[in-house]
Parts: sequence; C-alpha cells; structure tokens
Amino acid sequence: MLRPLRLLLSGLQTQPSRCCSSFVSRMRYVNRLKEDDEACTAALKDGSIFLFHRLSPLLRCTDVGTFSPATLTCSDVQSVLQRLGSDGSSLKEAVLIGCSEQNQAQFCLDVGELDQAAVEEASQGTFIDLRKAFFLLPAAEAPLVSKGQALLRWHQSTRFCGASGQPTQRNRAGSQRFCRSSSTVYYPKMSAVAVALVSDGKRCLLGRQPSFPRGLYSALAGFCDMGQTHLCVCVQLTCLCVRPWRRRSAGRWRRRWVWRSRASPTAPRSTGRSRTAPSCWVATPWLAPPTLSCAWTAQSWKTLAGSPWTKSHVPSR
Repeated sequence: MLRPLRLLLSGLQTQPSRCCSSFVSRMRYVNRLKEDDEACTAALKDGSIFLFHRLSPLLRCTDVGTFSPATLTCSDVQSVLQRLGSDGSSLKEAVLIGCSEQNQAQFCLDVGELDQAAVEEASQGTFIDLRKAFFLLPAAEAPLVSKGQALLRWHQSTRFCGASGQPTQRNRAGSQRFCRSSSTVYYPKMSAVAVALVSDGKRCLLGRQPSFPRGLYSALAGFCDMGQTHLCVCVQLTCLCVRPWRRRSAGRWRRRWVWRSRASPTAPRSTGRSRTAPSCWVATPWLAPPTLSCAWTAQSWKTLAGSPWTKSHVPSR
C-alpha cells in the first residue's frame, strides 16, 4: 500500500521532509482561509483569480504555442469589470480553489452575466469549453480549472435549501453553504465513477454515443450506486457484452447492452482459462467534474460469439 508513496518520494530531488512540510503548510493555510472570512478577504486582494464564463475557463496562448489558464490579480479583474460597466460587487462571488507553491491564494470567478467577447478582449484571453481545454492544458494545470468549474457549478445549483426552500448563504471562501432557517450546512459533493478498459490481449472493447464526433470511441464507464465499490462497477462493466448493431427507421444506429453474469467480485468462478483480476490504473478527480474517476484495466478470458469486436462491425456514426 505504501509502495507508490515510496516511489514518489524517492524520485524527488529535494528532501521528502521539506517537500511534505511545504505541502502541509499550504494545506493549513487553505484551511485557515476556509474558516476565517476576514483572512480570506485579505488573501483575495493579494491572490490570483481565474475567470470563467458560464463555466468555461479563460485560457491564454503562450509564446511556445501552448495554452495556460489566464491568471489575473484582483486589481486586474476590477479593471475589467469597471471597463465593462460592472461594479466590483461580483468579486464577492469568488471561490477559493487552492494555494500556489508561492503561498498565494487562488480563486475562481464566473462572469457569465457579462458579454463574452468583451471580456475576452479586455482580458486578452479566450473562453474554451472545459472538455476541449483538457486537450490544450498541461497536466499540472488541468486539475486547477476543473476544480474551479466544479465549485462554481455546485454554488449555482445549491442556492436554495432542500428542506426549507429558503436561499442559502455561503462563507467567504465558498467552501460551504448554510441555511439560517433549517440550520443545514451544505458541502460540495463528489460522485464516484469507474472507467474500465477491457482487453483480450490484442483488442480493446470500446463504445460510443450518438453525440460523439465521427470516429471517436471511449472506454466503458459508469457511476457507483449507493454501497457499491469501484471494483463492483468494474466487474459490471467488464461483464457487459455488445449485441450486433441495429439500424433505426430514422437512420440512427442504436447499441444494445445485455448483462452477463460471467464474473463475481467476491467469488469468481473457474473457467479453466487464465484471466487477470481488474487492477486500478489511475485515479483523478478532474477528468469529469465533479466526479472522482478511477481507471481500471481488465483482461477478458472469454469472447462471446457474434460480438462486434472488430471495427468493421461497428458503424462510424
């Protein structure tokens, strides 16, 4: 269990104690900002702000042709808002998302009520859809904008209390919302998702949706139900078998999935053939916010006859 941590610490050039001490100090600083509204207000004036427009992050093109999130200071955002005829009251809606290695607080702000083209011209950036931005941003910066979008989306969908129906209030950092009428406190929630890449050693089982672009396929994925582990979802996805595609009268293709109880997460049956148990490959909270996606690899020990494993059996649209 501790082997991945040892490998990570062994690859660091600095002392592990110094690295951990820097991380712990930054996390303590973030927690203090979540609990102290006055300290959070002071940190916003000296911190960095990432702008969003209707949950799309603001990106800038660098000199080398890559993209990075546009980092603005509090004064820069105030200047942009004043130039577009908006007062600085919208800065109170900024949400704390983290802390940089230089101990600078990081916030995100959605300016969806302003004109998108005008904000892009004033801030010298471009608002890009988050899913498209994943292909443009470096791996170290993608989780930052993903977390910002997840928190902004949560605040937009939790404006009223589910018990009393009264408007909810947020703390300065935006880490929680509370209802004065019912004394209920709401915290951001995350949904668990399992992604399974099933292979028979030479081929992979992929699927697609009608909304996918032409030629785009994806690994199987599903949400975890109440009381269900990632391994259970992985086994369910592994046991999925695709029937031949059928054409609708409207000209669209429809895929049909059927459940096959070929495996059990607790007591797998013996088939006389070798198979590899599902193994977790990577876990990331920013792939599809607000979800925690765990990617699994599974080895198929049996292929049903008639299943469209080859690309020639699967239509492109």
